[in-house]
Amino acid sequence: MSEEAIREFWESLEANRAALVDPVAPEAMNELLAALRRVDSRFYYHVGEHDEGVDLILSAEGHCEALPLLRQVRDGAPEVSGWNVLAVFDGDLVIGRRNPMLFPPDENGDVLYLMARQATICASSDRSTSPSCSRRPARGGGSSRAFERRGSRGNPTSDPRTAARGT
Repeated sequence: MSEEAIREFWESLEANRAALVDPVAPEAMNELLAALRRVDSRFYYHVGEHDEGVDLILSAEGHCEALPLLRQVRDGAPEVSGWNVLAVFDGDLVIGRRNPMLFPPDENGDVLYLMARQATICASSDRSTSPSCSRRPARGGGSSRAFERRGSRGNPTSDPRTAARGT
């Protein structure tokens, strides 16, 4: 995908950043989603607030082959004070929800979900984004590296669990 679409996504974040946290403006969330989907129509995002700031969780929605492009988007993040950008295999894993499309409600799905969840827990930081304060736009219209965290400049965090894994 073009560098221009990635740049436009980050410009959309800058223009809508204040409207993505309390109080949340659905129009801003939808505009940011549209900008992200111009990069790749499979991508999705979540915004999670916590005591240390805000996480923008970019999700490949289970498409392993899309992770390199998602990492490219993450690495293009401008520095935004108080915001961290995360690139993940499945955004629902980060906030503790099971995606039945990726992890069906059967024995195999149970095993795969537990493995993916464990990889996410092991790779996450000491503070986590609570599902109760995670926001995502309305939906519509197998990697073991399920969770990757980057600082606001796209650099690896100092968390030894993520730094040891590399990118």
